[in-house]
Amino acid sequence: MDYFDNEEKLNIINVALKCDIELIKTIDSSRVLAHCPFCDDRSGHMYLTIENKEFRNFYKCYKCGSYGSSVSLYAKSKGITTKEAYIELINDISRERLNVSKKIIEKVQKKGNSCDIKDVNYLDSIYRVFLDSLILEDKHFNNLKNRGLNDFIIKKNLYRTIDIKYKERIRICKNLINLGFDLKGVPGFYNDKFGKWNFVSKKGFLIPIGNLDGRIISLQIRMDDEELISNKNLKSRYKYFSSYKYQDGTKAIAAIHYIKGSNNDNSIIITEGPLKADITNFFSNKSIIAIPGVSIGHSEVVRMIKSLGNPVAIICFDMDLYDNINVKRSMIELCKKFNENNISFVYKSWKEKYKKNKNLKGIDDLLYHEYKNRV
Repeated sequence: MDYFDNEEKLNIINVALKCDIELIKTIDSSRVLAHCPFCDDRSGHMYLTIENKEFRNFYKCYKCGSYGSSVSLYAKSKGITTKEAYIELINDISRERLNVSKKIIEKVQKKGNSCDIKDVNYLDSIYRVFLDSLILEDKHFNNLKNRGLNDFIIKKNLYRTIDIKYKERIRICKNLINLGFDLKGVPGFYNDKFGKWNFVSKKGFLIPIGNLDGRIISLQIRMDDEELISNKNLKSRYKYFSSYKYQDGTKAIAAIHYIKGSNNDNSIIITEGPLKADITNFFSNKSIIAIPGVSIGHSEVVRMIKSLGNPVAIICFDMDLYDNINVKRSMIELCKKFNENNISFVYKSWKEKYKKNKNLKGIDDLLYHEYKNRV
């Protein structure tokens, strides 16, 4: 009997196939996107990592937060212990599936990696000059006004329209290069099929994402309805300004957004999404930490809170968490993380108001609603 090397049998791709997990597409030379078997994942949120600088034979779902090794993936899928899972996996002599997984891995590893990203100081410098090259169209200005922001804040926060014609994009890139900027390693920029430096353009507007020092380290695009209708592959209205799929392109940082408030009451609001955070900061005057997704960045949030002197965390997740088990599960995981690190926290709920008015889903919606009622 011909047994295969245990290393191959324990490979994350081989295990995923054994668990009948649907693989969707290759992300880069070490990762594959798949449907998560542990939540109602219809669009694909599970990342299977073959091997990179951080992980080896590792999975993580960015919707429900499930993660672990290939052995734990099999154990959880089959409802057995990790010891039982390990024994079953190494005793599997299925050559056919192992050959399929080998071919998938070879194909994945042939895919080129995105360029190494520039440091945060460089990103801040080039993004500020880049944003100064763009304008904010009236429709996007009005969208922000309708969310309660005033003219001063809209200008200060550097929101910009990113639906730009090809020739203008090329001109902007040339201008950045003439100013001494190297576009390689800057998320959003890439070399197009004509050999010209270009950047990602969508019908929507850019939202800058800042770190603790106020540096712009990433950009997010809020897509217009028109863009969502014309592109059925888009699963979310919000997308990072990222270009890793293109020649000389770079993957954006899924960064945590921080805004310092003027209200120094030793508390900080934790919510999701940079635009929501900007609006919440405007109406509350509190400092805000906005995570990229409810199940992402929990460890970084802990690090940031500690560096800020351990203010009380006020968790303000959207009220649909009562209808979404994955959001609820992620909030519980965040609370556990806070408890483990001795961080004081409270959870803010406006469930009863949300039941009466479904437009009050987010903390930003609630604060704007309360403001309008006061004035």
